[in-house]
Amino acid sequence: MNGLARKASFLAAGFALLSGLAISRPAAQSAAAQLAAAEPSPKTAEEVYENIAVFKGVPYGQLIPAMQLMSEQLGVDCEFCHDAQDRALEAKSTKHVARKMVQMVSDINKNTFGGELRVTCYSCHRGRAKPGDQFVLPGTESQPPSVDTDATGKPTAIPSLEQILDKYVAALGGAAAMQKISSLVERGTVTVIQPGPVLRVPFHVETFAKAPDKRLTKGFSVTHLGNSPDAFGVYNGSAGWLRESSGPVRLMFGWRRDAAKLEDTLNFPLQLKQILHQLRVEPAERIGDREAYVVSGRTPFLVLVKLYFDKDSGLLMRLIYYVETVVGSMPSQIDYADYRDVGGLKIPFRRTVTLVRGVRATYEIDEVQHNIPIDDSKFTIPMPLPSLYR
Repeated sequence: MNGLARKASFLAAGFALLSGLAISRPAAQSAAAQLAAAEPSPKTAEEVYENIAVFKGVPYGQLIPAMQLMSEQLGVDCEFCHDAQDRALEAKSTKHVARKMVQMVSDINKNTFGGELRVTCYSCHRGRAKPGDQFVLPGTESQPPSVDTDATGKPTAIPSLEQILDKYVAALGGAAAMQKISSLVERGTVTVIQPGPVLRVPFHVETFAKAPDKRLTKGFSVTHLGNSPDAFGVYNGSAGWLRESSGPVRLMFGWRRDAAKLEDTLNFPLQLKQILHQLRVEPAERIGDREAYVVSGRTPFLVLVKLYFDKDSGLLMRLIYYVETVVGSMPSQIDYADYRDVGGLKIPFRRTVTLVRGVRATYEIDEVQHNIPIDDSKFTIPMPLPSLYR
């Protein structure tokens, strides 16, 4: 199908579904599948949001991550620049200053570094609303790992990429054992900590995964923002959709779809080399009192993914993925702990997700089931189909 015909089919399917026309259920599902599978040309920020000044022409999907990253780089919340009720209002002078600063950073990168993103808000602000003018000695909390030596006193070499990944699969239980697991259901609770006076009590979460590439989460979405009993995220191998808190259902495009694959406990380990590209071994690092071998790579929509494998056990300790924005790369971090053997497979029963703006969510798994029937209807696109962009 050529581009024009594909676009016409895409729009026809969307119009029929979104306008509530009386079409049969099978026809609606077929049209929805076509619409979900079609990757639309990204709209720009000004086509989706109101009162865009300096981010004109930026893909709309980058705008919110960019705003979140800027707030983290300055150590402020959204209301530092925006009205709490209407983000489009121009009442605050800090919004006008922020626009000038964004333009200044853009000009520096363009005129000094040939357009490369070398300078960001963090270059000066370092987590403060007002940039500091005094040098601050670096802390000692980040230590280089110890250096292993052989019998002659020479440093031992870091294992190869293949050795690190093979040890990871073996530590989980081995490829043969993992291939026997066709489905995985996890149930537990999540507790969210975030800035502000709101007290978040633990609530129930569930995950349903099916080989080779299906996953559904209840109680949280792939972004882990707005965790609530009404949040969910679904990925079915070719398309995905999510809802944060009780907001609207959105189709899952770009980096969110890539992140869903990374977070899939059942399917990711054996598909790691297919999901991640440009894999390489980085210098070892220390996490707390543990040393880790670090492997980096990327996906089509995530500019950098870093995997930290425990030097002794081989298990995955930490996953960090970075979303590219016009003001820098925004990280999302997941720490894995409390691995337990369930039917021959090691499962991390505690996962701590750390995000920008001081958000941290701790997932405690209480129950794990293998190889139970999961109907494919759990992964079908919801009806009515949501809006593509809002």
